[in-house]
Amino acid sequence: MLVSFSGDLTIRTAEAVRSRLVDALSAEPDGQAADAVIELDCSGVEEVDPTFFQLVISARKSAAALGRQLRLAAPANDVLQDALRRCGLLGQASDAVWPDDEFWTKAEVRHE
Repeated sequence: MLVSFSGDLTIRTAEAVRSRLVDALSAEPDGQAADAVIELDCSGVEEVDPTFFQLVISARKSAAALGRQLRLAAPANDVLQDALRRCGLLGQASDAVWPDDEFWTKAEVRHE
């Protein structure tokens, strides 16, 4: 399942982002392995604040508890990387500060 985000992902849009993530997590997979994966397309994001990262981190934990995987469709773009650095989730060289935070810098290869 692909969930696309664009524009502003800030506290002003947090409820809409949360709702879309909850809907994706609530969608019943039809048994295909690919359906157990929720991909976030953030390529059109223009502004982001820590609220978005908190929602995604929470959604990742919820997905794991459901036996599903939540991942980015592509590595974080420049807008996301800048915000991740400001939040302390990425080092200056775009390296993940914590091992689990490679989520933001590496995308899984999509098998279709």
